[in-house]
Amino acid sequence: MLFALTLAACAPVVTHGPRVEPGTSVTANVGVFPFVCWQNQACDSGVDPALSLGLRHGFMRDTAGAAFLVGASLPLFDPLAPELDAYAQAPAPGLFTVGAGGLLSVHHAEPYVQAGLTRPNGDGWFGTLGYAWIYADPRNYWGQQRPHMVTPPRYWAPGVGFHGHVLGRSMTAYANGALGYFVDRNVSADAPADTSIVRRNVRAVVVGISAQMSPVDFLRGLLGPLPIPFR
Repeated sequence: MLFALTLAACAPVVTHGPRVEPGTSVTANVGVFPFVCWQNQACDSGVDPALSLGLRHGFMRDTAGAAFLVGASLPLFDPLAPELDAYAQAPAPGLFTVGAGGLLSVHHAEPYVQAGLTRPNGDGWFGTLGYAWIYADPRNYWGQQRPHMVTPPRYWAPGVGFHGHVLGRSMTAYANGALGYFVDRNVSADAPADTSIVRRNVRAVVVGISAQMSPVDFLRGLLGPLPIPFR
């Protein structure tokens, strides 16, 4: 069972706001599905919540200019498939902030756009809209015998979020939807060789929180007080 979980496909989720924060940070993300349209497993797309640990770096000259972010995260349920995130923020001299980017792994791709009202430190509300492509049937793990999907999940991923600072830590809370479809093979219980092609819905909501901290703070949390040169 544990081995099967490590081969699952995690749902791609944007875990930052539209305003880039400068410097390097370690990220820890926890996302869960409070709602999934099961319909007696008729819309079970096999995509798992996003639980990951990663590293990202923000590039900017000043808080009002253009900025760029690159990052990588390692999903807990899919450790052999790190996810890359590249994002470009337009100049934002005021509160309104907008940008576009993309998530990419060996299992999926999701281009996305973000916009929101954020302060120079990144705090504020924002919206995200992405479109996710899952490359292969995420329900099929080694050792399982299931007919492969004709078309793996494709879905729009609208979302809202809030970025803020809590106890000196940078936090991003988000709620993202999944509105799309996949094309499945329906197998008859009485005649396993008899299959039909059925289009099924992808309907889900994933909510989560992502925490960002400096590498030094991350190491301090793991190892305790660090030697003076690393403080």
